[in-house]
Amino acid sequence: MAIKKGFYYMNKKGTKNNCAKRILAGILSGVLALTLIPNIKFYSKKISVGNAISSDSSLDLNNIEMIKKLFEDSINKNKNLSDEEKVIIIDSFEENVLNKYAEFMDEESIINMCTSAQTIDIKLMSTLAKKIGWWSGSYNSYTNRYSVYSLEDNFTVSHENLHAITKNGLATTGLSTLMFGYGFNEGAVSLFNDDYGYFEKCVIVNDLALILGIEKVFDLYTNGNTFELIKELSKYTSIQKAIELVSILDAMVFSEYKDTFVSKITDNYDRQIDEDSKYGELKEFYSESYLDNFYKAREIIDEIFENKYKVNITESDLGKFIINSDGYTLGINNLDFYYTLWIDGNKIKINAYPDFDKLNIKGNSFDYFDISCTYLYSLEELKNIKFNEWCEKVYVDFDNQAKENKELNKTKFLN
Repeated sequence: MAIKKGFYYMNKKGTKNNCAKRILAGILSGVLALTLIPNIKFYSKKISVGNAISSDSSLDLNNIEMIKKLFEDSINKNKNLSDEEKVIIIDSFEENVLNKYAEFMDEESIINMCTSAQTIDIKLMSTLAKKIGWWSGSYNSYTNRYSVYSLEDNFTVSHENLHAITKNGLATTGLSTLMFGYGFNEGAVSLFNDDYGYFEKCVIVNDLALILGIEKVFDLYTNGNTFELIKELSKYTSIQKAIELVSILDAMVFSEYKDTFVSKITDNYDRQIDEDSKYGELKEFYSESYLDNFYKAREIIDEIFENKYKVNITESDLGKFIINSDGYTLGINNLDFYYTLWIDGNKIKINAYPDFDKLNIKGNSFDYFDISCTYLYSLEELKNIKFNEWCEKVYVDFDNQAKENKELNKTKFLN
């Protein structure tokens, strides 16, 4: 009897354990099902969108106007959006992104864009978020919804929509997986959206586009993920440094978020400045740790350049264009003029303007940007331009513009 009783209690205990396990498994299954519902809806829609696009032989997916039409039709099928929201999303996204970068999109990225367009939702930020938030918009890949400070800010709307077209799972968009790659992702979106909101991160991604190719970096954003990015970078540097570069940009973004959040909740927008900082006048705008990270990232970019082109970045004409640009130097350079150098669709856009202080030109009636020159080149054209000869051309163009300015018409920029 003792043995039977023992077996009875053991069996009874086992039954209780099994029952508890089944309840727990049921709860977890229910939670998982609820969690996956938005994703299931998205991917079931993606299958139908993909079938429709792939089976339509009349579609020319190399035609920018055709791609824009597919986007417009998809937005107009979206039942979550009002007519006003549809117009705002279409106008902003086509103007800021598709007109310049649609030519780089392949079938997979177009299908994902159209799926997102048919399923996204948009809302205005809450009052609390406006008060304490460090952002002007945000995208939630789980709900496939983004919020914006104002629908009138077309750059923010297109910025968040550019996140949305790369939805890939519950917590993955573009080059960001969970929080890893977040900074790189924001830099890429700001670059391709022409808003430059994450400026220093934007500079790093821009430099990579100049080194690796515009289409390659755009394809990594629309079709890749963080690990594809690291794989590509590790062709020209160690995998440890590739991971470090991605991590550095994450650290830069999160430190910015922290500083902005703290300043908002404390109403204190004055940053403590280290007067002994090694970074000179830049200390007025950036913390020392932030600049340390930026320069570490630049060192890795230099290494990637040198390993790809087999030449020191300071000895290459393309390298000189990069390292003397306003973004790379953060406005501290050795030239008598500044220039910004950004990818602009399949072109490189350079805006050059004199450093009036360095040239010791004084005056009251002229504006800082009264003299400026804009140049557009393809990346291949830029690679074949001699940097020093280009600088001479800029001075000639400054002189020609100065002749038309009453106060500056006697100024000579070309010595």
